[in-house]
Amino acid sequence: MAERKTLLSTFFFLLALGAYRWYAGKPGVVRYTVVALLFVLGLMSKPQIITLPCVLLLWDYWPLERMETPWREPAATGPPSKFERKSLFWLIKEKIPLLVICAVSALVTMLAQRVGRPRHWPYSTAIRVGNATVAYVRYIGKAFWPSHLAIMYLHPGYSLRFWQVAAAGLVLLAITALVIVGRRYRYLPVGWFWFLGTLVPTIGLMQVGRQALADRYAYQSFLGLFILICWGAADWARQKQWPKAVLPTLSIAILLVLAVITHRQIGFWGDNLSLWSHAAQVTQDNWVAEDMVAGILLTTGHHDEAISHYYVAAAINPTDSGSNLAIAIYEQGRGNLQEAIRRYNLALIEMDDPLEQAKLYQNLSIAYRDAGEIPQSADAFAKMKKLRKLH
Repeated sequence: MAERKTLLSTFFFLLALGAYRWYAGKPGVVRYTVVALLFVLGLMSKPQIITLPCVLLLWDYWPLERMETPWREPAATGPPSKFERKSLFWLIKEKIPLLVICAVSALVTMLAQRVGRPRHWPYSTAIRVGNATVAYVRYIGKAFWPSHLAIMYLHPGYSLRFWQVAAAGLVLLAITALVIVGRRYRYLPVGWFWFLGTLVPTIGLMQVGRQALADRYAYQSFLGLFILICWGAADWARQKQWPKAVLPTLSIAILLVLAVITHRQIGFWGDNLSLWSHAAQVTQDNWVAEDMVAGILLTTGHHDEAISHYYVAAAINPTDSGSNLAIAIYEQGRGNLQEAIRRYNLALIEMDDPLEQAKLYQNLSIAYRDAGEIPQSADAFAKMKKLRKLH
């Protein structure tokens, strides 16, 4: 249910690609309007398909082969194009109405999510670019080996190492060089740049949320890798003169393996506790997952087990407001007032909700009072009253 918007946007994205081929066969205002309308419907479902105009330029290069390339190419494989060839400049100009739609959609999305606010960009530009570089390679890995899938892959932040970024960058550059060298097979650059380009809006250059990457962002982008793999495998089998039964047999075997993996993965989505427990198990230092597991256990009456997970989350992220607040309330209830006071103050560091702050100050005031620290109690009580008066 939560990902219906992804399915809808991809549905309209694929329809727009089909409509664009229809338009390319006989260009006209009505057919172009159908493409634009499908694009708008896809954006209304989820703005992730905002890169469609760029994908259409790749579509012009291959398989439609409408593009007159300014460089000399090796002889292309396959039959000649059925569509009228145009210059790159003309094809870009043709996409201007779609690019205007992109600009409006981007503005609306940024205003809705308020991504221009600095707190949504908690890391420096270098860290965001570095994580994006590593994320591209991690996505490729998950496409070819879909294991350790999780609902949340926590952003590494400043723990990201230079060698990780450098190694990932070299992998991306090497693949890019290979597809350019092999551009005689036009599906190679189309598939690769489809993958790279369609991930740009969600790769984390403008960070919203705590994730380093997300499986849900990859659905549309993986289509590029699938194009590259499927057409590449077919050409390779043709060159090696494999028997016709080999590829279908291999394809069925791969699909059966993926079906088994999918069935197993679906099992982790049976309930919230299973989902977040799995995320904590298959990812490293995932304090968000530990927080979620603890919260679920707390609501089901497993208080001691919940607190153990909160302690794990706080050990990973010492200023995590959620875990520190829960631990503070727990320790205050047990009479460990100094530990409760310390945890309350740690929770305040990253807490930005004024109403939650007011509740915390109320508890902190009581903890100080019970510990005999009357001036601190009065100060916390005054801050609580001020926050409640303002909000």
